[in-house]
Amino acid sequence: MSRLFRLLLRAYPRSLRERHGGEMAAAFDEQWHRARPSLSARAKLLALLAADFWTSVFREWRMAARGRHRHAPHRGKPPMSHVMTDLRTAARNLRRSPLFTAGAMLTLGLGIGATTAIVSLADATLLRPLPIAEPDRVYQSTFSWSLPDVRDVETGLSDASDVAAWSGVTFSVDLGGTPRVTSGLAVTGRYFALAGVAPRAGRLLHAADDQPGAPAVAVLGERLWQRAFAGDPSIVGRTLRLNQRPVTVVGVAPAAFRGLSLRQRPEIFVSVSALPELATGFQANPALPTSRDRVWLNVAARLRPGVAPETLRVAVERIYRRAPPGRGVESDSRARRTRARGGAGARTAVVG
Repeated sequence: MSRLFRLLLRAYPRSLRERHGGEMAAAFDEQWHRARPSLSARAKLLALLAADFWTSVFREWRMAARGRHRHAPHRGKPPMSHVMTDLRTAARNLRRSPLFTAGAMLTLGLGIGATTAIVSLADATLLRPLPIAEPDRVYQSTFSWSLPDVRDVETGLSDASDVAAWSGVTFSVDLGGTPRVTSGLAVTGRYFALAGVAPRAGRLLHAADDQPGAPAVAVLGERLWQRAFAGDPSIVGRTLRLNQRPVTVVGVAPAAFRGLSLRQRPEIFVSVSALPELATGFQANPALPTSRDRVWLNVAARLRPGVAPETLRVAVERIYRRAPPGRGVESDSRARRTRARGGAGARTAVVG
């Protein structure tokens, strides 16, 4: 009887025999073995086998034919026609459920926007280095300084080739009678030298611009230069009004230069010495350049080749411990908080 069953299996499609023929034969052998003691049980099993054979064999052949048709190439149709069909079906379903469609589109838009913002932030702060020369040798203080203290560091820190300080400032720029609020930086004379960037046009600020009584000059960021002046090179030498006060444009900084801090995107640079004449509010205080009690500047230094960061930290502490008249014990407490933060690319490392 087992041979007869295997002969019947040949009536089924080959694909079915290859996948399940062995299991079907083993199942029949087991049932036949159980029904062997009883003649009526064997007769009943054979009847069920015959009925199942006549109903299933045609069904399996039809299913096999449909499967071949489904997987056969669609002759005469474009290779992407089934994709277009699916898209049309999806569009019809979305039109039938407008609330669901609106919710899905809103969710998708928020997800794409959030992902774009996160990736942009990671690119700006973690992946893309600061566009400055040799950033691994540039270290930034972790607290704010007064301008007289910055001058002490500039003259007394022999372990650094350049020392620079800066502070954020907001300007109202007069663009042909239309004021525009723009973010900027007030910087000391060695700021661009420390960064090691080249001007896009004209020149950048240098030490002579950061002297008391020096003419008020400004450097524009390339984005503002392109947006407000269409990249006109004749902007160099022209006079702009910042907070209703005239300044002379001496150059344009490259667009890639975002400053020494990732938190700011300045579009105008002026000297620290000119800030009381140009700024408003706290930064317009005439006593700001001479007061040691007003700390408002970020400070960075570039190590000389061969100098260790720990040496820089000790040197900064030594300068701070020189308590000039009027600072007293405050200098000792702040000296203990002196740290140097170095930028390797867009990353910073605390030393000390």
